[in-house]
Amino acid sequence: MPDAYCPGQDRHNPLLSPLFGNWNGLPPLLFHAGSTEMLLDDSVRAHDRARQAGVDADIEVWVGLPHVFHVFNLIPESRAGLRAVADFIHERSVHRRGTLTLARPVADSPASTIPSPIRRWAAST
Repeated sequence: MPDAYCPGQDRHNPLLSPLFGNWNGLPPLLFHAGSTEMLLDDSVRAHDRARQAGVDADIEVWVGLPHVFHVFNLIPESRAGLRAVADFIHERSVHRRGTLTLARPVADSPASTIPSPIRRWAAST
């Protein structure tokens, strides 16, 4: 596959693949991946690289979902994924700025019916 988008190039160049870049000093990161997508292994590797660099990083792998499943707004997992991203940002924003208050919209379905990822690895704090 890389030959299709970077023929003749060094595949370890961080401009082609962030996996080989400098992860030090990055803000908190949340990785979402579908269990069926071809970039799942890269997402797990990126999460590992971030954690090795001391970055607060989480990864959630969503069962049976494709790459960029968040754009398919007709499926509940899309809305749940976007809610997880919003919650991640909210949690990190409140911890970094003690006086920040963010409005939280009411979910469009009961919490018990919102799908969740198959696996979640959270950074230990």
